[in-house]
Amino acid sequence: MIDGLQKMYRNEGFLGMWNSVVPNLILVSNPTIHFFVYERVRIYMTRVAARRGSGLTSIEFFVMGAIAKMVATFCTYPLQVVQSQLRNDAKRRGKAQKYNGTLDCLVKIHRVAGFAGWFRGIWAKLWQTVLTAAFQFMTYEKLRVIIRALVLRAFSRKGVRIASYS
Repeated sequence: MIDGLQKMYRNEGFLGMWNSVVPNLILVSNPTIHFFVYERVRIYMTRVAARRGSGLTSIEFFVMGAIAKMVATFCTYPLQVVQSQLRNDAKRRGKAQKYNGTLDCLVKIHRVAGFAGWFRGIWAKLWQTVLTAAFQFMTYEKLRVIIRALVLRAFSRKGVRIASYS
């Protein structure tokens, strides 16, 4: 790690070591948005399932995970574009850098390509992240049901009652 930091300092200077930090810090919100949206959609869908008199299905969990990841990706994608541009800009050895930070990059992309420039390549990213998240949440929810049933069965054999929760 120290060797890497020394090379970065030598090649890019002290401030170069902090390129893309702002977008990275903001991108940490992607999982937060993802889980928040998932939980909101899950609350709604649990009510729908209760009205129809059944539990949520695997396909519903799949769709809920997909919707949540789609929203999170859409909200943070412009910063992923900026992060990529700032990384490429840092590699321009001997040439003047095109961008002077995150905000400057966002403004210049908008000036050249408009609002659509912030979302260039989003369809490929959505295919990648949405499908992964959809399968992940479907698997998580199904495993949660199985584990909960096994735990309840084990405790009921021992005569221990556990409060119900969803």
